[in-house]
Amino acid sequence: MELDPKARRDSAVVRLRRVQAVQNAEETRLLPIGERRRIRAEAQELKREYYKSLPQIEISRCPYDGNPVRKRMDVFGIDGPWWDVSGWEEPPTGDEHIVTYKGALPDAHRLVDEVPPGSEIHIGPAAPFVVPRLLSKEGVVCVIAPVPVLTGALLITYFADPILPAGESSEPWLRRMFYYTDEKGFSRWNTRDDIWDFDIARWLDEGGRKIYWAAPGDASMKLVTGRSKDCPYVDLPGTHSPQVLTRKGVALLPAPRESSPDYYD
Repeated sequence: MELDPKARRDSAVVRLRRVQAVQNAEETRLLPIGERRRIRAEAQELKREYYKSLPQIEISRCPYDGNPVRKRMDVFGIDGPWWDVSGWEEPPTGDEHIVTYKGALPDAHRLVDEVPPGSEIHIGPAAPFVVPRLLSKEGVVCVIAPVPVLTGALLITYFADPILPAGESSEPWLRRMFYYTDEKGFSRWNTRDDIWDFDIARWLDEGGRKIYWAAPGDASMKLVTGRSKDCPYVDLPGTHSPQVLTRKGVALLPAPRESSPDYYD
């Protein structure tokens, strides 16, 4: 009998953590190189199995053409490697206008006991925000939508029409950098450290149709836009500082400061 998605994911995490414990053990360093390679290969295969077990969930809809946007995410627990700051990142799929996505997580403190020892999870602030550098560009809009993951995340997905050059993107939720292919076909990575703006009301009332949202509890992900008085995501409580989850608790980092991009191969 085939396991359901959560059972498959849980099984993969348990087996992966077991092999990683062997891989990181002091006595493993004394093993012949062939055995160490076998253990490393087994860990890599289990990590691939784990990522394949993760479901693709709808995180947004494109305001330009209505296409659903899906993202492979670990919605079953924070103990999987997808949550780690250096975890593997598969871009959202389903629409050509996608730029990137950001996230906020209220009530992050409730997850501390579930964080694996040694892990560092950059969970974002507790309230939704926008990135002025992106939203100020012609044709760039964003969608704020609730996603049923952990304590309930709010994801902010950016779209552009005309399409934005890949190098103009920004780090996705949980990650410190983003990867892209430049106009010459070379694989590159970059980090932006974009400024966050939590004054969503101002963007709604003064910025035109720049922000759309899906109402809490609306499984159809119907997009709405309008004035700040109608938006359920204006002035939500919670820290505006970046949160980092570890087994020791929730640490607050300084707010990001926009920096000049460096380009890396």
